[in-house]
Amino acid sequence: MTLGTVMLSAGRIIVEGDSYNFTDDVVRGSIKNHMEVEVDMVNGKITAIYGPDVKVKKQKEEMKSSDTKELLTEEN
Repeated sequence: MTLGTVMLSAGRIIVEGDSYNFTDDVVRGSIKNHMEVEVDMVNGKITAIYGPDVKVKKQKEEMKSSDTKELLTEEN
């Protein structure tokens, strides 16, 4: 995830100095103008913008870390 700043009046978000357009269907939770939010992007396209009230992003990260398996090997 990346941090971005929301520009609601224009339907844009600034991420690492670049401006991206977004639509309401990618917004998760509530966001406000000039708010710094977490952003998911795939190939330069905004796939999700997470407001501070959203816990989905944290659950997603926890699932990724719980999916990690440790391979144990035996030394001779």
